[in-house]
Amino acid sequence: MDKKIILLATLILFSISFGYCQDRIIKGKVLFQGLDPYPGVLITSNDSTILDTTDFNGNFSFEKTNYISSIKFQSVMAQEENIKIIDSCDVYNIILLNEWTYDYISMRRAKRKLTRERKKLLPNLYVKAYEDKKFDSSNCNYQEYKSFKRG
Repeated sequence: MDKKIILLATLILFSISFGYCQDRIIKGKVLFQGLDPYPGVLITSNDSTILDTTDFNGNFSFEKTNYISSIKFQSVMAQEENIKIIDSCDVYNIILLNEWTYDYISMRRAKRKLTRERKKLLPNLYVKAYEDKKFDSSNCNYQEYKSFKRG
């Protein structure tokens, strides 16, 4: 009888610890500024490990391990996007903006200009993408963009 109880307790503890150790799947979609799917976007972790690239429809999926705290989306002719991984979120939908180069102005001024344009343009693009059903509504920041009023 004692062997059965010890075996059962060991089995229960092993199954509980196995459930906590499993990694989860992070997935999502990447669109370009014109709200078209963006294939070939490189997705890397915070230590520059390549996690995935987007397919022809802009979809990506990778297994999140414990060391990944943020992910970076990089592509030619697009601004880099850094996303912090949230424990309660498994879906990340991203819109990448065009990369601009400004001549004859200082780097500081160019950065301010890009930041201003980004803050003005990006929320409207997310609202339009959700309205056109380009993204699934299960994204973590869906409510934030849904409440945004276009002006």
